[in-house]
Amino acid sequence: MTGGESDLVELIRARMRAEGWSVRALARAAGVHPSAVSRVLNRRRLPTWRWLARVGPLLGFGPREWALAGMPVPARGPGTSLEDQLRLAAGLPPDLLDRLRQEYERLKTELRAGCDRAALARRARAALDRAGDTGWRRRLEGLVQQLEAGRGEAAVAAGAALRYWLLEADLVPDDHIPGGFLDDALVVAWAEAEGR
Repeated sequence: MTGGESDLVELIRARMRAEGWSVRALARAAGVHPSAVSRVLNRRRLPTWRWLARVGPLLGFGPREWALAGMPVPARGPGTSLEDQLRLAAGLPPDLLDRLRQEYERLKTELRAGCDRAALARRARAALDRAGDTGWRRRLEGLVQQLEAGRGEAAVAAGAALRYWLLEADLVPDDHIPGGFLDDALVVAWAEAEGR
């Protein structure tokens, strides 16, 4: 496991202790098998997006924890909208979600109009080669594969998310603390949802 994934496991353990969750009780409440929880805690399995989407809300995970996991914030959590999650991140303007959705739709329109998808995929792969091995990288690789497969709207959504991720001047600068990658994570989550 990488340092970030190790830190995530420690965070999961700390939250379980603080909330009084046993492995069995957490697994039962999250609807996962107890061995799945044990394998994550013992670092024999990386926590997946689906696993964290079930377990995370029980442990009080918000955007910062999802960023630590290198995973896109879930599009909808129990009782929490994307807008609510954005407002949890200090310093982000309230209209960011609308502007972000408009930019994502604009990028999709450009892709439909004739973007060089092969060049975009090469550029994304080159950037990924510098990213190291993280959960975030695996999510982006999935989008590159969707783009290369060229399957209709799923490829368009994947390409739009990759173009946004590659932008030098996105809506929230990546060095903005907290929340610098939250906009990227939301766009990737939208593309993943459209690709299903």
